[in-house]
Amino acid sequence: MTHGWIVFLWIVVMVFCGIGWAVSSEDGWWETESWRYNDPAANQPSDTAFELSRIKVVAVAVVATLAAIGLW
Repeated sequence: MTHGWIVFLWIVVMVFCGIGWAVSSEDGWWETESWRYNDPAANQPSDTAFELSRIKVVAVAVVATLAAIGLW
């Protein structure tokens, strides 16, 4: 791979990670998943689950950064 593609793909991953960090996981769940349930409030994931989703976004950003450095 050329250096340009590595930088481009890293930027794309960072944009998606930024969006994943900025958008509230709880709001995203209410917009995309709550319609599936008769009682959405009873089926809403816990606060811990929402925080783990943010931790996963950070982990993806770290791994993508390390991969970009390794490919460079």
